[in-house]
Amino acid sequence: MNQVGYSEPSNEVTVTTPAGLSAPQNLANNPAVTNSGIIGITWSAPSTNGGSPVIDYCVTNVSLGTTHEGITSTSYTAANLPNWHSFAFKVKARNADGFGPDSDYVTIIPAAVPSAPQNLQYEPVNSSSETIAFTWLEPTTNGGNPI
Repeated sequence: MNQVGYSEPSNEVTVTTPAGLSAPQNLANNPAVTNSGIIGITWSAPSTNGGSPVIDYCVTNVSLGTTHEGITSTSYTAANLPNWHSFAFKVKARNADGFGPDSDYVTIIPAAVPSAPQNLQYEPVNSSSETIAFTWLEPTTNGGNPI
């Protein structure tokens, strides 16, 4: 447009922008790591990277309000956590354009099952009875919770 008026329209162009960076997928407890006072989480890379490779990840412990950036693998371990308290985590990926959206939350309780009782033994109560008594020692670990 100038002082005289509008020109004829130009030709049309259709532009398709690549999909943006999506959220990490399959956020889950890592039972091989989660134990007394420790939580391990794993996730899968985003399904789309927005045309730029994922550089690293940011893990947020929503329950404590702490954030850990610069994680280059698809797993994370949080330590020194109180047992039998629930902790929620979320993860987001970063590429050259910045951070993408947060993953879904995963909620995990740090604890472990106790070890097996030790030195299990039985003794007949008396020779004419069909009753026996069992004795054992406590497990060597309690999984972070009293037995």
